[in-house]
Amino acid sequence: MLASALDGIRVFDLSTRVAGAWCSRLLADFGADVVMVEPPGGNPVRALAPFDAAGRGIVGAYVLANKRSVALDVASEQGRAAFADLAAGCDVVVDSAVPGSDFDAFEQRRDGAILVSVTPHGLSGARATAEGNDLTAHALSGWASVNGLAGREPLKGSGFMASYVAGTAAYGAAMTALLHRELHGGGQHIDVSETEALLEIFSAAFLRGQYFGEPFPRREKLGMTGSFPVPVRDGYLSLTVGRGERARDAMIALGLHELADNEELMERPFRLALANDPEIAARIEAKALEWDRMDLFEALSVLLVIAGPVLSVGELSTNEQLLDRGYFVRPPDAPGGPRYPGAPVKLGASPWSMRRSRPAPGEHTAEVLRELAGYDDAQIAAVMVAEPPSNGVAAS
Repeated sequence: MLASALDGIRVFDLSTRVAGAWCSRLLADFGADVVMVEPPGGNPVRALAPFDAAGRGIVGAYVLANKRSVALDVASEQGRAAFADLAAGCDVVVDSAVPGSDFDAFEQRRDGAILVSVTPHGLSGARATAEGNDLTAHALSGWASVNGLAGREPLKGSGFMASYVAGTAAYGAAMTALLHRELHGGGQHIDVSETEALLEIFSAAFLRGQYFGEPFPRREKLGMTGSFPVPVRDGYLSLTVGRGERARDAMIALGLHELADNEELMERPFRLALANDPEIAARIEAKALEWDRMDLFEALSVLLVIAGPVLSVGELSTNEQLLDRGYFVRPPDAPGGPRYPGAPVKLGASPWSMRRSRPAPGEHTAEVLRELAGYDDAQIAAVMVAEPPSNGVAAS
């Protein structure tokens, strides 16, 4: 079996938010041994909605997978000592703490330690100690100002998008710091702001406002004139018409030969043409409604017109392309359970891997203390805390 890219890297996961948990999950997926420390009662991420039929948080099931769980009560002397002993053996520490994280303490315990702090607003500035979540990140990053329709309330992005963007950025920063340590030595403290990570991918709208002197407008309606899927007979299809031959081929496929023969129209950026001529957009939308998603998708694909049917979650699970690539996986310890989304990238020599599903709170406490800190049975017994009453069940 091929070795994973991060075999031998040990991660201490102290995060209590989705962004940090996603960072450490990515590190685990590529081979790092991630030990997450949970307080009595379990990681708060476990209690995030939505929930499965047993009342367990689905978000937690996803971002806490591939890790080992240690339950420690750091209010006790034994818990604090065990915490310090485990931290001393880790290359990377991921936390969600606001300013006050003591990087020097970690560095003193292990030369070259890397601390990744993923917080709502970053560790400096006037908002550093303020609470935040995905809603505030979308509001403060500008994204809410362009999401939704004109005349309606601004909208946040779906789900935990800001958290996943920030967690992915934190993962990339941790990898960069590990490479820097390998080349030059020394550790460092990484400061990741969830708001700023989301603002990073808002840059096109931000720059447009600077270039044109006005904010990026929200669309008046869904349809061809905006960046929205086009309604078809059985759902929606995302359609990128382009210009020149692609635009002409798209009009021919739709049966709009009179538009395909309009040389002036075909040579202009088609999106601008649609915005300036609502009648043309209405004609295209009307033709699209005569098609089913997959039939129109196949007709356009043959002509190399970029398009994609909008698939439901159920359709994703049976999507031929994803199945052919072996995208969905089940953890070895839950072969009869739900399938997880698989590798975001495929490394030929050091592959991504799903090794275990979400652990129960404190499931690996004894194992980890014995293996990583060299504790004997008596020391382990002194550290063990009462197991939380449930494995991720939402509090009433």
